[in-house]
Amino acid sequence: MRIGLRLQRRPDDPATLESEAAGSPGAACNRVRSVLTDAQIKAWAALTPRQRQCIDAMRLGHCTNKEIARAVGLQPDTVDEHLTVARRVLGVRHRMELALIAERIHAREGQLSASNREG
Repeated sequence: MRIGLRLQRRPDDPATLESEAAGSPGAACNRVRSVLTDAQIKAWAALTPRQRQCIDAMRLGHCTNKEIARAVGLQPDTVDEHLTVARRVLGVRHRMELALIAERIHAREGQLSASNREG
């Protein structure tokens, strides 16, 4: 059984959406838009600093609650609660969707700070 994500496919490709199982993480990646919506940006701002810290740790490669907990100095159950609430606030079903949104937020903030340095 092959486990992995097909990130090379376009999220809006109907063939991709039909071919992926509805509840799989691969399907979750395909459902996340390549551009952040205003609602996602506002929802990200509504997260607590600890929730964002847990998501950022996951974005940086800490995959399990235990790994994230070690990285941010919390208990694994607390990390699980932070990620569950964050998924609810951002309106996503999978951890991978959280990580993708966090990556896009991080890239957007990097672009904004670069443009501020130039101007």
